Amino acid sequence: MKTKYSLLTATLAAGLCATASAAAIAVNFSENSSNQSWTSSENIGILSILTDNFNSTNNPTGGPANTHTGNLGTGTLTNLVDSNGVAVVGSTLTWSSSGPYYNGAGTGSNEARLNVGYLDDGGGGINIELTNVPYTQYNVYIQLSSDQGQPGGYTSMGFDVNGNGFGPDVLGYNYLGSDGANTSYTEATPSVRGNYILVTGQTASTLTIQGQQRDSARRGSIGAIYIEQVPEPSAAALLGLGGLALILRRRK
Repeated sequence: MKTKYSLLTATLAAGLCATASAAAIAVNFSENSSNQSWTSSENIGILSILTDNFNSTNNPTGGPANTHTGNLGTGTLTNLVDSNGVAVVGSTLTWSSSGPYYNGAGTGSNEARLNVGYLDDGGGGINIELTNVPYTQYNVYIQLSSDQGQPGGYTSMGFDVNGNGFGPDVLGYNYLGSDGANTSYTEATPSVRGNYILVTGQTASTLTIQGQQRDSARRGSIGAIYIEQVPEPSAAALLGLGGLALILRRRK
């Protein structure tokens, strides 16, 4: 009988880990209104999101039909979709910067087209806001990009996410593959060179990201952002756990 209940416990515990389908909202900050159109339908970026569902400030061919006002350095984007192609109703993305710029990634692939453009860090730095975030809890990925010190890499200053204060400086790559070795996305830290900064456990209904103005070789530019839903345990899993507790109580 112990084996039977052990199996039941393991099964329901595994069920508790099952979660509702997670989603994410990805936005590419382009530096050119024409040369960064997607060339095919494929998964790209830190979270491997289909190009069809990758929002972009230049509203490229092959992407979702976003509505863009303003310019590539300062503007507004609506009609956003998530990674599943579902409309993000009521959410508006606004951003301001000193303007768009580019690095040496080129445009030879969709991954390169994602990496090549970025919001530059002159003036007062970068400010990004996404209203009506549709997730109760979420993680924020800030994709790093710069022409500073390429192809070896550079120092990225930290960003203030939702008013929680600026994070530490980290070691950044200019773009994926910039030194011929960084062929997969890696989280950047003060001691590990990488492609993105990750901020977890956010709950604000309006996401704000503030960047710092360039300080000599220390940069504060942004190539893309991802807002990743942190899914809650499914109702079935919670019901199963409740049933397990009742069974074990009766066994006593």
